[in-house]
Amino acid sequence: MVRERDGAGVFRTADGQDWTHLSDATAGASVLAAGPQPALYALDAQGLLVSPDGVTWTRRPDAPRGVHLDVHPDSGVLFLAGPDGAFRSTNQGRTWTSLALPEGARLIAVSPQNGDQLIAVGLSGAVYRSANGGGRWQ
Repeated sequence: MVRERDGAGVFRTADGQDWTHLSDATAGASVLAAGPQPALYALDAQGLLVSPDGVTWTRRPDAPRGVHLDVHPDSGVLFLAGPDGAFRSTNQGRTWTSLALPEGARLIAVSPQNGDQLIAVGLSGAVYRSANGGGRWQ
């Protein structure tokens, strides 16, 4: 069982009943995503955190400011949405490419069947679709 003081951070469960506390490093995280490598990603007020195991976390100081992220389940390509737009990283958040979204973004999602198909929600509430990995938005 989760003790009352363990309300923040990363936990793991095998059965949905018993939870093991792994780390306090993401206690302030608002988003958590898993990639295929072993790779976990979290966003907190200071930026992006990356972990191979949920226990040890590394901050990526050069990541764009983000409010949402998604990871393609096969390729591990990481997508980030934030006030400055949408971005892609092919190396676990070490470097980033702008996807030239016409405005800042609240949300980004990649199709698990096709990593070139993206959906983003702009700060204005407009919904954008890209069929070529963010090269062009409609």
